[in-house]
Amino acid sequence: MKKNMSMRARVTAVVVLLVATALSGCAVGAKDEPVKLAQVGDIEITDKEVNALAEMTLYIQGFDFSALDDENLEKQIRDSILEMIIDTDTLIKYYEGKNALPEDTEEKVQSFIDSAYETEGLRQTFEEKGVTEETMRFFAFAQYYDEAFIKEITEGGYPSEDDIAAYYAENMEDFAVEEIRASHILISDAEHTDENRKLIEEVREKIIKGETTFEEMAAEYNSDSTKDTGGDLNYFERGSMVPEFEEAAFALKTGEISGIVESEYGYHLIKVTDIREKSYKSLTDAEEDIRTILTGEIYETEIEKLREETGVEYLTQ
Repeated sequence: MKKNMSMRARVTAVVVLLVATALSGCAVGAKDEPVKLAQVGDIEITDKEVNALAEMTLYIQGFDFSALDDENLEKQIRDSILEMIIDTDTLIKYYEGKNALPEDTEEKVQSFIDSAYETEGLRQTFEEKGVTEETMRFFAFAQYYDEAFIKEITEGGYPSEDDIAAYYAENMEDFAVEEIRASHILISDAEHTDENRKLIEEVREKIIKGETTFEEMAAEYNSDSTKDTGGDLNYFERGSMVPEFEEAAFALKTGEISGIVESEYGYHLIKVTDIREKSYKSLTDAEEDIRTILTGEIYETEIEKLREETGVEYLTQ
């Protein structure tokens, strides 16, 4: 179950969601001279810092920032990373001289860096991407500053059990559980070739005409564990599959076969075999999720106040 999610964790999640849809193969290319993007008190933030942190954040998640070929997406990622840096620098200014971090923070941060560099080839990879040891230190320290701030703003007991119960009552639909059982046929093809598109079309046509069964085609084409179960994926809830697959699956009635569904994995056909009656998570099961949501909301409110007090200036449009 989730715990209180830090700003760094939330920004990482947003960035990964953005980038997961648009990887190709075009280098970004960094400027020789750093461009000042923002200032927090007397701390300046440059484009090189933003790019380096974006590279590192995405690398940890298995993506390559330098491989993006979408200017709008690149800007969204840079903007998200810039906001995270501003928040962290705001906390750095706020906690100056306050000894807010655990005594062993420096030791743990250095251990994180040393451990990372033990990974074969990582130092060279990071150097090529402009990720310095200072980038890694900032990345690690950001977590500790977030944790210190979250601890401070929730010390008064917020969110209380009453706050959590009230949120649950007001947002019941957010905790609805929709569950279906479905089978799939997957022609694995990350490149989405016309040849495989034609193949999945032919497979669907044969099934619809009754020349073969869905289960037989799943056994022939699937490469995952469902190959031996007629493509059966068992029961799953909303949010557990990639968006394209989920949208198509939950739109089907029992026994229906989808049209061709294209995802990052290739081409799918989906057959829904059962639909369970809609239910709701209990307050107990939803409690930690609600605590995360409410903590995130108060974090945003309080960090915005600190930004105003510290003085944040954007230096470019």
